[in-house]
Amino acid sequence: MQRSSHGRTVSYREFYMLSIARRIPLWAPYLILATGLIALSFYVPHDDVFSAGQDIADPGQATLTILQEIMKLVLTLNAAMLAAAGTLVLKGKEWSGGWSRIESVLVILVFLAGVVSYFGVYSCQVSILTMVNVGAMNPLETSLLWALRLQYFGLIAGALLLGLVFALMLDRVRLQLTESEPSSKPLRRVRRAPKGAVQKGK
Repeated sequence: MQRSSHGRTVSYREFYMLSIARRIPLWAPYLILATGLIALSFYVPHDDVFSAGQDIADPGQATLTILQEIMKLVLTLNAAMLAAAGTLVLKGKEWSGGWSRIESVLVILVFLAGVVSYFGVYSCQVSILTMVNVGAMNPLETSLLWALRLQYFGLIAGALLLGLVFALMLDRVRLQLTESEPSSKPLRRVRRAPKGAVQKGK
């Protein structure tokens, strides 16, 4: 058995897990999970052949409506992402107790990712206007597909970078809390007394 810094007796398993948790920075599992999710996104199954379903009365109008809904969603999420980044810039130093250069660079990259996503929205609108002028809607048009990719990847990249900034700041807060504890000494292993042994003081 072991005794924690708060006087609570913990098992060997808990001791081992607490020791690892204090050594591993939060950004490490964050990057591992984010990389895994991105890799899994490329293996999402999809059908190449579609069975006959309900007929669409106006495919052009349906395509235009879907594109407009996509752009509204991207604009909303972009605004939320940039607002969160601005909040971290203004208030992050107060509650995390500092602000490092790497966090400054990451926040700048978040804003650049938002700009890329907004440019994707603008390019998508230009493609739509071009197709409306021609009189035919083609959802597989090259410039339109690239505009949608810019929206998606800009938003995803910005959100991942913002999460990394938050993980770095949480790491600093955790370190400060650990160092400020009155008994923040490392946990020490205590040998378990053999069965039948009489403990001192009893």
